[in-house]
Amino acid sequence: MRRTLVVLALVLTLASALSSMLGSALAAGSPRLRAVSTEPLVVRGTGFQRAERVRVRLTLSDASFLRVVRATRAGTFRATFTTATVGKCSTFMILARGNLGSRATLRHPVFIDCAQP
Repeated sequence: MRRTLVVLALVLTLASALSSMLGSALAAGSPRLRAVSTEPLVVRGTGFQRAERVRVRLTLSDASFLRVVRATRAGTFRATFTTATVGKCSTFMILARGNLGSRATLRHPVFIDCAQP
């Protein structure tokens, strides 16, 4: 009985350590989006799968735009939306989905100083 408890404790400890290491590894390399500029809107993606085909969708309040890009060997990409007009007080959402399962979202909220009276 005691041997079983020791083995069970060891298995639980190893599983916890493995889960912790895997979680931190995934978090470090998880896909992310960042707006590099707004005129024109340029989005940079990092943490995507190597050479992954990524569909990047920009959604504004009144329109939607789509760009398809390919990630580099390092898992990065840039998507430029030249026809979209995005100002400082615009709200928008960008969803990037890769064909190998990577996914990231960027939401740009309305700032307090942009609120209408």
